[in-house]
This record gives sequence, structure tokens and C-alpha cells, in this order.
Amino acid sequence: MNEEKFMGYSVVDYLDEVANKFNLTSDNQIANKLGVTRSAVSQYRSGSRAMDDYCAMQIAAFLKINPMLVIAAANERREKSEPKKEYWRNIQICLSSGGQLMFSAAFFALVSSTTLQIIRTAPQYILC
Repeated sequence: MNEEKFMGYSVVDYLDEVANKFNLTSDNQIANKLGVTRSAVSQYRSGSRAMDDYCAMQIAAFLKINPMLVIAAANERREKSEPKKEYWRNIQICLSSGGQLMFSAAFFALVSSTTLQIIRTAPQYILC
């Protein structure tokens, strides 16, 4: 599926897209399809609950799109600070407009703009 279509999608948009794809007419039907409760879907819609990665992965699988698109939308909504929201919006834009290669380049550009620490653990090094 063309991922450009999903540029700027919110969690609610993804829920609606699943409903449209499978002709689901209620949050209860969406919940059953995703393997969550109706209450969870209602809370995702209202923003009172953050969508977990499992549900985001289910949506991505049903829509045949890169799971990071949905995960980024969920994380954008979850974040309180505007810089963090912007970070997740940029990831969505990169993924939907240029695919994985563009995302990789943008990710490394974003990461290199922050402070990186190398934590030495024997015998491995972990970049964080």
C-alpha cells in the first residue's frame, strides 16, 4: 500500500482506516478485530489512553504498512512536550514520504543532533 496516503494520520485516523477496510461499524467491532476491549478503543479515540505498541503493530499489519508509522502516531499523541511531539511527527513524515532509506538518514540526523553517550559494558559497548 502507498504509505504517502498515511502522512499526518493520527491514532484515530488509523482506527477509522481499519474500520473502513473491514467494513466495521462500531468501536466494539474494531476492538474485536484488534484484540482489545471496546473501552480501550474508546480511550484511544478520546486520548485518555495511549495506544500500546502491540495494538499499533496489529493496525499496521491489517493496513500492510510500516509499523513505525502507527507507533510514531501513538507516541506523538502520548508525548506532552512539543519538541518530542515534533520528533515523532518528523519520523512519520520521513517514513510516509520516502520510505525506509529516507527514514534511516533522517533518524541518524536526528540522533546525531542529540548528545550520545557510549556506556561500556563488558565486553560490549551500548550506544544510547
